[in-house]
Amino acid sequence: TDGKETRVSHDGALLTLQVPDHAKVYINGQLTRSTGTNRSYASVGLEPGKRYRYQVRAEWDADGETVSETKVVQLTAGNQELVDFRALASKKVETRLTLNVPETAEVRLAGTKTNMKGSRRTFSTDRLNDGQEWSDYTIEVTVDRNGEALTETKTITLRSGQELELNFDFEENRVASAK
Repeated sequence: TDGKETRVSHDGALLTLQVPDHAKVYINGQLTRSTGTNRSYASVGLEPGKRYRYQVRAEWDADGETVSETKVVQLTAGNQELVDFRALASKKVETRLTLNVPETAEVRLAGTKTNMKGSRRTFSTDRLNDGQEWSDYTIEVTVDRNGEALTETKTITLRSGQELELNFDFEENRVASAK
């Protein structure tokens, strides 16, 4: 049943869902009638100590395609559960980071060694949802110069949808000579 209760009776359970605004919600295969982004469903007449399994499916339209996500929830009498379907609904955007580095450089992104080769390397991700960012994102580039490992590190904030290009040039004459 659809409901807006916040208290749970001793023989009842409350399931609250957070979904995209126009999502269709199915509980155990049955389409519900509730609307909005926060929806509550109450069950009554439950036996104390017994577990009740609910299969919850939310469907919504995203850029002309139907997106569907299913979660299984177990409730007992007197309990309530919150299930959030919004993460999958967040708009995915491509974020690109291009590095101009020496041809033989080793590159680490956020501590993880990359396998890409060449002097121009482009990395992309869709793991940042619209409006998110990775702060303190470290880029470490290491080159071998005459048997000595030289490392240059830059720490940035990478924002969703950003197309950022950075240069790591390891100039040989960086140190000024005193005369």
